[in-house]
Amino acid sequence: MPYAVELFFNTECEAAIRRIWHDLADAGVESTMLDIRSRPHLTLAVFEEVQLDEMCGGLDHFGRDISPFPVFFSSVGFFPTERGIVFLAAGATPTLLETHAGFYRRFGDLGSGAWRIYLPGRWVPHSTLATDVADELVPKAVSVARRAALPIEGTVRELAVVSFRPVDYLYTCPLSAE
Repeated sequence: MPYAVELFFNTECEAAIRRIWHDLADAGVESTMLDIRSRPHLTLAVFEEVQLDEMCGGLDHFGRDISPFPVFFSSVGFFPTERGIVFLAAGATPTLLETHAGFYRRFGDLGSGAWRIYLPGRWVPHSTLATDVADELVPKAVSVARRAALPIEGTVRELAVVSFRPVDYLYTCPLSAE
């Protein structure tokens, strides 16, 4: 079971993304994000294995060094993979990119089997809207998602380690630098 390190948002931002998840389910596209009990998020990293105690202990300190910061989603995209992933693209702000790079500098050696698409220099910051979308439903998924009032703006407030499918929240801490 893979492990992900995720960033979570303020309540209003989460609610806006959840509305899109529900719209996609209601339109018959797919409902994986709801079914696996996920929270709207940005994934910093995915590993096949992690040194969980060391990572969670270190993330608490990492989170205390970061102030909550703004995030915005201004477009809908998809990854043309076998799994048909539709997402909201996040603005690649300096703070977001530094948080991502800082995570890998401090914690990259605590995981093995890193998913390459999340590595620095390859990462496309995004919040997943739908996974496992059949090829013929990708245009419908994009059409449903683009009806959302974009941009969606919010604040990154928490850092978490999860295992998935289904999602199990293993550790969560607030971003709290003053």
